[in-house]
Amino acid sequence: MGSTILFLISVTFSYLWLSFALPTDILRRTLGDENEPFQFQLDCTGKEQVCDVDCKSILCFGAPRQVQWDPEHASQHRRESYNRLPLASMPQADRESRGIFIPNQVLANAVLTGDSLSIEESVMASSAEGGVGDILYYVSRGQNSGVYPSPIVKQSQHIGYANIVKPTAVGSIVRHQVEAHHCGRGKWYNKNFYNFGNAEYCAALMAVPSDHSICTKEKKDLEKTVIDYPFMEQLERGPHRKIMFHMLNPSDKWTHQYYKQPSPKREDIYGEKEGMDQKEYIGDD
Repeated sequence: MGSTILFLISVTFSYLWLSFALPTDILRRTLGDENEPFQFQLDCTGKEQVCDVDCKSILCFGAPRQVQWDPEHASQHRRESYNRLPLASMPQADRESRGIFIPNQVLANAVLTGDSLSIEESVMASSAEGGVGDILYYVSRGQNSGVYPSPIVKQSQHIGYANIVKPTAVGSIVRHQVEAHHCGRGKWYNKNFYNFGNAEYCAALMAVPSDHSICTKEKKDLEKTVIDYPFMEQLERGPHRKIMFHMLNPSDKWTHQYYKQPSPKREDIYGEKEGMDQKEYIGDD
C-alpha cells in the first residue's frame, strides 16, 4: 500500500515538473500540427524522374518540404500554376513565344517509345503551398501517372473496384500516406523520398545533412535533362496579354508568388517613371 502511494506521488511530481519545465506550446502539440508534422514516406519506384524534380525544387530553390494537406483546392492550384494552357503538347515555337526554352532533343530523351510528356508541379497542387508560383518541369507521362482504386457501383450495390489512371504519380503516393496516417485536411506533413534509384537530387536531399553542392554543379549541354529546365509562370504578360513563363536560374527561389521581372534602372527608361505597372492576373485574351 505504501509503495503504491509513493509511486502515485512520484508520477504526480514528474507530471508537475514537466509542466513547469516544458513550454506550454510543446505540451499542447499534436501530430499533424505545423510543429509536429506527419512524416510521409514516398516510394519513388517507377517514378524516379518525377521524384527527382520534386527533390530539386526543395533542395535548390527553397520549395517547401513540409506542406499542408489541402485537396479541396487542388484544381484551383493547377489553374493558378499552369494548366489553363496545353503545355505538355505545345509546339516548340509556341513554347518559346511564352518564354519556355527547352531543346526538343531534351524533351524527346525524357520519354520512352510510345510515351508522351506531362507537366509536374513540384510543390504539389494538393497542398496549400501549391498553385501560384509553383515550380514546373516537363517529365514522362508514363512516370507521372497514378492508379487509383475507384469503387464500381451498380444499382446502389458495391460490386468491386476499377483502376482509374490520373496524371498524379507522386500525388497518389501522398494520398495513400494521408490514408495510412489518418492525416486530415489542413494537417501538415513532411516529404521523405526513398527507392529513388539514380535520382541525384533526391540522394542529395535525403543525405544527412542534405548536400546542396549539387545545385551549383555545372553540366555540359549534352548532359542536361528535363530536370535542368525548371520554369514558373511570371507576373508580367506578353503581347496581347499572353501568359508568360520564366526559366529559373540557380539564384531564383520559390516564394509562392509569380515570378516578377526586375524593374528596369532609371537610365534604361529615360523619360519614364521608374518601375513597372503590374497588370491584373487573368488568362490569355
